[in-house]
Amino acid sequence: MYILHVTYKVKAGQMDNWLARLKEIDIVRKSLDEPGAVQYRYYRPLEGGNELFLLEMWDSVEAQKEHTISPHFKELAAAKAEFIEETVIEDFVIPER
Repeated sequence: MYILHVTYKVKAGQMDNWLARLKEIDIVRKSLDEPGAVQYRYYRPLEGGNELFLLEMWDSVEAQKEHTISPHFKELAAAKAEFIEETVIEDFVIPER
């Protein structure tokens, strides 16, 4: 299993617009419809602020790489330029037992 922790630092005053854009792109549903998708979920901190956390889980690194060439991923990448100040990505692999 391949896991990504993605933290978006949203530009000041743009969180509501960013969340609306994510819904418009329908990124969660479209990503979960992809082969190999296990989980794709956004989280906001309890204390608010300008960060948004995304937890992605995929059957394999290859499945996630295919995700990055999808039309909705490309649309997301374009939208990030308008709303996102910084993106931090950590990735993990769960070893097979």
